Amino acid sequence: MTSVSAIYSASMVDKATVGCRALLQDTAPLFIMTTYPVLDLLVYSPPPGEVSAFSDADWAGDRETRRSGTGYVVMMNNGAVSWRSALQPTVALSTTEAEYMALTEVTKEVEWVRTFLKELQYGTDTPMTVSTDNQGAKALANNPVSHSRTKHIAIRHHFIREKVADNTVWIQYVPTEMMTAESLTKALARQKHVKCSQLIGMA
Repeated sequence: MTSVSAIYSASMVDKATVGCRALLQDTAPLFIMTTYPVLDLLVYSPPPGEVSAFSDADWAGDRETRRSGTGYVVMMNNGAVSWRSALQPTVALSTTEAEYMALTEVTKEVEWVRTFLKELQYGTDTPMTVSTDNQGAKALANNPVSHSRTKHIAIRHHFIREKVADNTVWIQYVPTEMMTAESLTKALARQKHVKCSQLIGMA
């Protein structure tokens, strides 16, 4: 299917389903876009009510620049809908700082997903859960008081605090063994990699 035909088909399906969104929302638990190769159609069903995200960091993982790696995944209905793996823009001086910066990146993505769902009339005012395996990063995100451990952190990374304060996100701690995004920050043993793939919904 060409991109032009896909866009056109999507717009036609959207027009046809405007009147029955309320009915679909009660009957379809997934937010999916399925391509039918024979009919050349795109079919949509509404998203679930819960969106969650996982954030991880690999402190000083790049041997040349000593920058840390950020990895995050946003989940809907136990399936990954958005993910990223990238180096952080500045050098983190501790594991907590690296995890804190990673939390900011995933929160920006969660904010975008939240806005996108509202545009589709599936928005919610319930805070979206963002999980981290670092207690220090969680404490920094929940505590707006500046102290010696945060004075040097660039202002852009404190975005997470604002979103915690306005109930856009809720930060929770999860053990490293249950960190879904860990495979996006570092090489893992086969068993751990398979487990992460299962948590993401890819196995």
